[in-house]
Formats: sequence, structure tokens, C-alpha cells
Amino acid sequence: MKIAYLFNTYPSTTETFLAREVVALRKRGLNIEIFALEAGEGATRIEKAPIYMRFDDEKFWRKTGEKLGKQLKSQGFTHIHAAWANHIALIAWGAAETTDLPWSFAAHARDIWVEGGDMAAKIHAARNVFCCSSQGVKQLQTYAFNSADAAKIIFAPHGIELEKWPFREWESSNEIRLLGVGRLIEKKGWQLLIDAFAQIPFEGRTLQLKIIGEGLLRPALETQIKKLGLDNIELVGALPVDSVKAQMLWANCFVLPSLIPANSLDRDGLANVLLEASAIGLPIITTTAGSAADLVDDETGILLSQPSPHDLSAAVSSVFHSPEITKNRCFNARKRVEERFGVERNVEVMAKCFSR
Repeated sequence: MKIAYLFNTYPSTTETFLAREVVALRKRGLNIEIFALEAGEGATRIEKAPIYMRFDDEKFWRKTGEKLGKQLKSQGFTHIHAAWANHIALIAWGAAETTDLPWSFAAHARDIWVEGGDMAAKIHAARNVFCCSSQGVKQLQTYAFNSADAAKIIFAPHGIELEKWPFREWESSNEIRLLGVGRLIEKKGWQLLIDAFAQIPFEGRTLQLKIIGEGLLRPALETQIKKLGLDNIELVGALPVDSVKAQMLWANCFVLPSLIPANSLDRDGLANVLLEASAIGLPIITTTAGSAADLVDDETGILLSQPSPHDLSAAVSSVFHSPEITKNRCFNARKRVEERFGVERNVEVMAKCFSR
């Protein structure tokens, strides 16, 4: 097997889950070469089609794929895979038509709900479609032309390297150290969390909140924090994986208050930071707005539906007011990650499809 794996950007600090996927597939003996529009170390650059056309035009990306296909044709590739369901899938489709090779694509979150384009045609043309959330699978199935196309859509959640996230038994504390990780964009719900944080009763405890990530909402969040007089909130900025892990070891509760933005279909998938925080033993508070329900339920954390700031602050308080329940949830969450979200286990389904 020689697989051309197509990315928009590689490597990417926000897509480390895909880098893990590639490493795990290579460990299974698959020969994978990476191609990317923005190519760094370990990737070959995809040259865009030399035609004048709107950058979001399907024909532009299909032509870019044809150009790539000519490059791949004489190099012994047996499969083409797109890491995303947006324009990257269009490039893979164009390359596959040129080479007469089978192709597949993966779908995650925004590339399903916002950037999918003619998803039905992509599904029909591809050999397989891999999706990392059950909610995403259901949505993709609504696009399928027929039952045969629907059968191509495979649930393949992302996994983590469990040995890198050793479990630490949770203990209650007089310090509430909250952590959130994600881009500073509307669908992550940081404004909601900041409002909720202002309502958490002190009750003799010290309170701290750190939010790791960068994005367009930073100025608005800084203004909100200042207006509320919350000098115990820190917008940390973007951090590499090892530094995120260090902050998870500092924290004693993890919060991801995802929401569906106004006037948008965009939403989270199953955020990988939820898997990592659960593996390491942090209590989890999140919402139903994304695909967190693949991991989180009443046995493994707190899953809120359309929460208000009051609901979210009450959830944080309950973590520390009910330590035995919280401790049991942390154990259960780690067990669920082990059973369902180990990276080696989860790439197996992809490897089998690639090898057909």
C-alpha cells in the first residue's frame, strides 16, 4: 500500500490528532506520504491549478487535484485520502479521476456543517467516508443518494496515545482550578464560561480559570473579563501539546462550554481535548452542542443542554460539593477512553478500508 494523504496544512498545531493518526497507520505498515497546500516538514507541497477562478470554486480544486494526480501517477500510489471533507476532498477527487485510483475522505465538524459543499456527490464518488463523531455520521447519511452510499460512511473516532496520558486520581480541594482549551471563537462558548465564572460562589475557596487558545474573539473576551473585574482569569494563548498537558496537570476541572453559533450551522465534533482531559483524570463539564455525548454522559462527566451561565456555574460547584460522585465519574471516563478511544484501536478500521 502506498497512500497519498492530503492536508490543507501540515504540520499543524491545531490538528495534532491527524498527525497521531498518520503515525499509528504507519506503525501498521502502511506507506503514507503527506501532501499539503501549506507544507512544512514531512509534507510535499500541493501546487494549485494555474487557472484564474474563484478560490472557493469546485472546478478550481478539482483542477488542482488533476495536477496533483499527474504527479502521483508514476509514483506507485494505490490510494488517495483527504484528511478533510472540504476543498481537500475535492483535490483528492480530482487526483483520483486522473489516476483512476480509489479515494476516500474524512469528515470532522466545520467541514460537515459549513464547508461541505456538494457532500452527496463527494460521498457517491469516494470509496469510503470516515467520520469521527456519531452526530456527524448521522448528518452525512442524510446526504447519501442511496443505501449503498450510506454504507460507505464509517464511524472512526479519533484516538489518543493512552500511554502519554497517565491517569491521576482526582482529589477535592479548596482551590478551584478550571481549564478550558480551544480556539477563541464563538462555537467554543468562552463568553458563556466567563459569565458563569463570575457567578461561582467562593464559599471559602480560591478560584482560577485559564483558557488556552488563540483567535479572533480575544479582544472581546479581554473586554468582558475587564468589565466583570475578574483578575483571576488568564487567556493563556496557544500552546504546544506538552504545555497543554502541563496545564491539565495544574487544573482540577476541565470545562468546554460548546454552543452552536447564532446564524450558523457550525458546531464542535468530539473535541480531542476532552479525550485527553478524561484520560488524565480531570472532571469534565461540557455541552450537547457538539459531539461530546460520544464520550460524556452522567456516568463520565456533566453534559449540559443549552446551559445558562447559572447552569454552568452550578455544574462547577457540584464537582466540588460531591467529591465521591466526581471521583467515580473520573474513573469511568478514563475507562471509556481506554475502551473506545485508543488511537491504535481506532485506526484499525481505516487501515482495513485502505487495504481492500
